[in-house]
Amino acid sequence: IVSLVLDIDAGIASEPADKGGVCQLTASTLVRGGTETLSAEEFNRKAELSGIKFGHQITPDFTKITAQCLVQDIDEAMDMLMDLIQNPRFDETELELVRSLQVEEIRRAEQVPFFQAFNTIRKRIYGENHPNSRVPDDEMLYKLTRDDLMAFHKAMYQPDICRFAVIGAADDEICDKLKKKIVAWNGKATGKTVLPEPVPVTED
Repeated sequence: IVSLVLDIDAGIASEPADKGGVCQLTASTLVRGGTETLSAEEFNRKAELSGIKFGHQITPDFTKITAQCLVQDIDEAMDMLMDLIQNPRFDETELELVRSLQVEEIRRAEQVPFFQAFNTIRKRIYGENHPNSRVPDDEMLYKLTRDDLMAFHKAMYQPDICRFAVIGAADDEICDKLKKKIVAWNGKATGKTVLPEPVPVTED
């Protein structure tokens, strides 16, 4: 098994002040929303037939996009991952599905006392507006549009703030192929991730 890992300096801290939740929604929709040449359904079917699994992870300071496959399918995985990163479709149907799932997840979490306590503690440690304290709500998510996702992607998903890693049964030939694909990727980020210093809430 081989895992392709793309780390992008595009975390929650890089979200515009009025676009809370756009980082998570962008990554979640990107990995299942197809590309310019493949619809979401076509892309996901192709990945399933090739045994390629795409995933993502979000933190305050970075986004991670991954592709996992068997070594014999690595060429297909590389091509699909680079196409996904450079030419995402952000399918409207998939966007609405992802949005509804995230809203439902937030609503369920809000019913859990531990979640409420944890958020309160984070806000007291880091401050109300710190990325480590930021949790989007329903209203924020429903305000986001496909254009917002495309704008965030264009600003942040660029090679000058990305790092690639290959984990698992990879040899020099696989790494060389990936290097060639990365070199052919042009662009420069116009956004910026700035993780501010914590501003703890103190008692008066």
